[in-house]
Amino acid sequence: MNPFRQKFLVNSAAPLPLLLLLLLLRPCHSSERSLFKDSADVTGLNPKNFAATVVADTRAWVIAFYADWCGHCIHYAPTYKSVAAKLKDESRVKFGALNCAVHSEFCQKVGVHGYPTVKAYHFPNYEVEDGAKLSGAAMNREDYRDQKRFVSWVESHIPSDWQPPPAPQQNVSVQDDAMSTVTVTSTPAVWHIRELPEHEQRLWDAEVALLYSLSQGTMLKGINDNGLLLLQGEPLEELCRWTEHLAALFPSKVAREELTTLAGAVCVAGQGSTARLDRKLWNKLLDDVDFEDIPREAAVDPNPHFAICKSFTCGLWTLFHILTLAAADMPVQPPSAFLGTDEPRKAPPEENLLRIRGFAKNFFGCSVCSEHFLETFDSCAYGRCELKGDDGVGAALWLSQVHNVVNARVAQESSGSQGQWPPHKTCESCWKTDDEWEPTAVYSFLRRTYLPAPASDFLLDFDTWQSICLVVVMMILVCFAWRACQGPRHGKKM
Repeated sequence: MNPFRQKFLVNSAAPLPLLLLLLLLRPCHSSERSLFKDSADVTGLNPKNFAATVVADTRAWVIAFYADWCGHCIHYAPTYKSVAAKLKDESRVKFGALNCAVHSEFCQKVGVHGYPTVKAYHFPNYEVEDGAKLSGAAMNREDYRDQKRFVSWVESHIPSDWQPPPAPQQNVSVQDDAMSTVTVTSTPAVWHIRELPEHEQRLWDAEVALLYSLSQGTMLKGINDNGLLLLQGEPLEELCRWTEHLAALFPSKVAREELTTLAGAVCVAGQGSTARLDRKLWNKLLDDVDFEDIPREAAVDPNPHFAICKSFTCGLWTLFHILTLAAADMPVQPPSAFLGTDEPRKAPPEENLLRIRGFAKNFFGCSVCSEHFLETFDSCAYGRCELKGDDGVGAALWLSQVHNVVNARVAQESSGSQGQWPPHKTCESCWKTDDEWEPTAVYSFLRRTYLPAPASDFLLDFDTWQSICLVVVMMILVCFAWRACQGPRHGKKM
């Protein structure tokens, strides 16, 4: 257990009635969140009702598969609701939506590899083979992004003389191995984490986001082999590299030990001519991962468990910043123990940015977000290609600049406002002008915020701290013993 964990446990020694009271007062958060709950024209779907509601129906269905944390999904939701409202009097077509942030395994099973994805079911002349009825037919993104074009597409694919065929008599059922919906609460742990210094809260948020991403994003590029999701090829190799990278850099000894074990199992599965990792084995491996105080429910719904962040994307950026700052202090890592290469790895700062790119390409569900990041990275935007491989400061500043650009884009799409980071009020010395950074001050601010001590000091495990405390206690005891041996001082002789 590292010092952060120990400090948490000490602080968590609050009276049990108080903890129970805090838990009861905390509003419950259901993992069944929805971007469409305010629309009477969009049917909310889940793995349990999907077959009976959609597959067994004979009317045409349009289904939006989305993630509630995805900024582009949030931006797109009003368009989808408007189209559904415009066509609500067309009895031959229905509109539905399913939240893949909650039901990722089901979404991956029906061939959803990014969000938002819109699929069509039972449309005449746009039908799929019987064996793929659950998966439907993916629509071209250009056909559903614009409201007018979307309406035109639906109307053009429903002939005026077409009527849905009679519903089949047999029952339609689909076996679903996806995680069931659960209701979770913000645990007493989160209340105490929020009392800790900011960098410790951010480390907590990074672990929550990491657990969720491993659970929900790993199989995004998986293929469906007779109902079993398989990861193979480039995504599997990247998963090996990503978990090894996390095991080397993550600033928590307990988490690094767990990730080392996970990386070993993943990379072994990635060896040989038949290299593959199936969903059932991956779920079993994740069940054995224990980040100690991070609640297991965070793998299904992270939002109630964040200390500072309000969404998964915030937690993910926090993870990226922490890794990038930690990489600045790390020596060159040895070659991969499992990928069979004798070539030494790149310097940690450069290797870290490559691994973040690999994550965005293979394990991040927001399709548009992923495309934007890859375009930014591969085009050498903001001077990335001018950075030296061991330039940890430059890598940290580059990632922070990209983060600011993403925030500005999301704010513009949502007609909102997003302040620059670091905030001017919080770090006046970080800005030469309103739009120009002071690099040294910004880097210092990032270190204080995400990783305040040098990585070599921050990575001290609990045993090391325990030994230091034991030495201090022993020295104090020796001092008391020495004074006791001196006895009481005698007064001066008359």
